[in-house]
Amino acid sequence: MQPSASSLPPPSATAKQPSAAVPRIAVILPTFGRGASVLRVIDSLRRGTWQHFEICVIDQTIEGHELKAAVVRLGDGRIRYLSMNQRGLARAINFGVTAEAADLIAVTGDDCEPAADWLERIVATFDGDETIGVVHGNVEPCAHDPKVDFVQASVRSDTMIASRPADVPSLIGTSANMGLRRSAFIAVDGFDEELGVGGRLLAGEDVDFVLRALCSGWRVREDPLIRVTHLDIWPLRRCDELVDRNWFGTGAVIAKFTRLQPRSAFALLWKLAGRWVAPPIGVSSAVGGRRWRRLCAFAHGFLVGLTVPLDRSRGHFRQSPPRQSGLGL
Repeated sequence: MQPSASSLPPPSATAKQPSAAVPRIAVILPTFGRGASVLRVIDSLRRGTWQHFEICVIDQTIEGHELKAAVVRLGDGRIRYLSMNQRGLARAINFGVTAEAADLIAVTGDDCEPAADWLERIVATFDGDETIGVVHGNVEPCAHDPKVDFVQASVRSDTMIASRPADVPSLIGTSANMGLRRSAFIAVDGFDEELGVGGRLLAGEDVDFVLRALCSGWRVREDPLIRVTHLDIWPLRRCDELVDRNWFGTGAVIAKFTRLQPRSAFALLWKLAGRWVAPPIGVSSAVGGRRWRRLCAFAHGFLVGLTVPLDRSRGHFRQSPPRQSGLGL
């Protein structure tokens, strides 16, 4: 029986902060050219209810001296600064996870502000169910004028647990608010570095990771009480750009899954078709539906995903040479 939102004890009852040198949870914080935003995220975490953590800042700018100096000035040994000159969100997350020793990993963006109890609730969720390999929470929009601007958000009101690939179309989580169990990360050999912002296939690294975790026997929990606020405001004229990028990447992910798991693909594609005709949820709702544009971008990505060579032993797309000079956000 799957637990409901009320079946887990409150975070303070389940999340026992250990005294070991290695923290229970490490936060991976990729960034490109947003030093002030990174410091805001760090400040939010340092003021939070869970303090046994490390933060690993992965800076993909070529020159990150100012941010590095700012992190050093904080004088907090829990915060690490690492630089890399290869491009890609998925690559940055992989780099950060392999640099950390914590059993649990939290991922958010340099343009997000975690709630005070963000880490505490992630730890409590994992402690409450050992079958959970991935946790997602809400990405809530900051204040903005919807007549001229939009914020990429992903908000649900109920808790959901996915246990099979066909459940994925009902999930809305993104890597802006994501928790990982290290053993799940190892089981799927990390994120596919051809996916995600800065990668060849632009987006979808989170959907792909979830699919492969489910295929490895892990379950995925989405909980609206695990919250971050997205602070990146885009003008409405750029909304189509976001749709084209995100649904292209998702199409590539589903094409890869179809090639790797043809027997399971029909049920997933059927559920995706049902979601396309249903009222939009998650990011689809945040971008105002745009049903046909989403379909066209998905179809384009799917066709491309059918042609990109696969590394079947890893379940990844075969890597192209790393791109330089950061995420390009």
